Amino acid sequence: MKVIWSDDADSTFADVIESIEKRFSRKVAIEFMESTFNVIEVIESYPKLYTKVNVKGIKGVHQAVIHPKTSMFYSVGKTHIEILFFWFNRAHLETE
Repeated sequence: MKVIWSDDADSTFADVIESIEKRFSRKVAIEFMESTFNVIEVIESYPKLYTKVNVKGIKGVHQAVIHPKTSMFYSVGKTHIEILFFWFNRAHLETE
């Protein structure tokens, strides 16, 4: 199944990469990118593999944990998979 990226996914992915580079290194950022694209390859074959979660206002969203601190949220349509956004799990937990 074809994977498309929303504008929010592009933006939040860039934010995650920038944050990783600042806090750690370019090498760690590249490793995160590779992990992300490996997860996307799995999702292409098994779109409903990851847990379905409730996201306010959006039905049928799945959460793929790329790293314990970062998740990717996506939806599965009839013809494509849409990556919706990336989220810093730790930042979310700290604000609750």
